[in-house]
Amino acid sequence: MTLKVGCTPSLKLRTSENFKANITVLTKSNINNVYKMAAPLSDRSWCPVTMTTVIETKLNSTLITDVAKLSRQCKTVECYDIDVFSTNEPCIIQFKIVSTFASFFNHTSDEITITISPNNLLLPNMKPFLAKPPLT
Repeated sequence: MTLKVGCTPSLKLRTSENFKANITVLTKSNINNVYKMAAPLSDRSWCPVTMTTVIETKLNSTLITDVAKLSRQCKTVECYDIDVFSTNEPCIIQFKIVSTFASFFNHTSDEITITISPNNLLLPNMKPFLAKPPLT
């Protein structure tokens, strides 16, 4: 038997099975709470998230600061609600979220893509986000 004490380097972090990497939002939609990431999981409940950060924000594949950021409505460090700068025009917003556990261990999400699309139409080379797979 191994006793696991504290938040040590053997801490295991993993992506939630509810993580969604791609969503589509209609133009002119609300810019607040556009995306909510399922929190990453730790094998130790006593190792809390101490910081959440949005990194590598891109607009149409170009790195641009603050096109996506933690929601102004976030009240805790374990908030994964994302606001975007605008939904007025069709575009693609991409970013990653870093969750820092116990101030030392980072979990970086896969790249998240929010497609701002007009009237349920997709821009060229875009694939729709399906909440459920089609029945076969």
